[in-house]
Amino acid sequence: MTALILLAHGSRHPETGAALDSVVKQVREALPSPSCGGPSQVRLAWLDLDEPSLDDVCADLAAAGERSAVAVPLLFTDAFHSRIDVPAQVGRCDRHGVAIEVSQGLGLGDGTRRAIVRRIVEAAREASFSGPVDALIMAVGSSDATANRAVHDFAEGLDGMFPGKVSAAFAVGPEQVKGAAAVQAAQARAAMRGRDLVVVPLFTAPGLLWDKVTAAATADAGDRAGVSAEDDAGAFAGISAGGGRVSYGRPLGDLLVPIVCCRWDSVAGYGRPGAGTAA
Repeated sequence: MTALILLAHGSRHPETGAALDSVVKQVREALPSPSCGGPSQVRLAWLDLDEPSLDDVCADLAAAGERSAVAVPLLFTDAFHSRIDVPAQVGRCDRHGVAIEVSQGLGLGDGTRRAIVRRIVEAAREASFSGPVDALIMAVGSSDATANRAVHDFAEGLDGMFPGKVSAAFAVGPEQVKGAAAVQAAQARAAMRGRDLVVVPLFTAPGLLWDKVTAAATADAGDRAGVSAEDDAGAFAGISAGGGRVSYGRPLGDLLVPIVCCRWDSVAGYGRPGAGTAA
C-alpha cells in the first residue's frame, strides 16, 4: 500500500490549514479506494511554519505499517523549496523506513491554467464587471529569477485568451514594483484602456502576503475615494472614461484537486485507465 502526502509550504495565516485540509479531503474523495488502486492514506505535511512536518507524517505512516508514499509538493515553480528544501526533508525521513517518491509539483501547466482562468472569470462576474477586463496574476515571488520568469511566461501565455491584458507580479522578491504597488500600476494601465482589473492570487490557500497586498490596495482605494479626477490625473487619468475598478479573486484551493490526483496517477497509478493525464 502507498500513502499520498500533500506537501505544502506553510503559513502563519489562520485560514491556511483549514483551506488545505479541505483540499486533502476532496483529493481523498476524488481518488479510488485503496483496494482499487488509490492511496492508503492522504495526509498533509508542511515544509515550514506549521505542523505536522514531513518527518512527523512519515513517523506516523511507519507506525501504521506503511512503507511507501508519494509526496506531491504544492509548489508552482522550480525554486528553492522545490530544488533544495523538498529533497533535504525527504532525505531526513529515510530513518523511518518509508520510501518517498516525490512527484512533479503543481507547476504552471494546463491544470493551473484552467484554475487561474476560472478564478479570473469568477472575480469579474462577482464584481459585475461588463466588457473586457485586464487580469493581474499575483504570485509569491522568489529570489530565483528563472522561477519568476516562468510566472511571467505563464501570464503571457494567457494573454490573448481574454479580450483584456494578462500580466504577472509578485508579493515579494527582487522586482522593483511588487505587492500593492504592482496592483496600483496594473489598475492604472487598465484604467487608461477603459477597463477594470481582476487580481488573482497564484496561491494555494489564504496567506499573510496575499492579505497584505489586498489590505494595502484597499486602503489606497479608500484614500482616493474623495479625490477628484483633476487632482489625481496622473496614474488614474483614465478612470473617468470607464474602468479602473479592481476585483480580487480567491486562492486556487479546491481547483488544485485535479492536479494532485493527476500527480498521484503519474507516479502510483500507472497502468490504470487515464493514468498520467497531463495537468
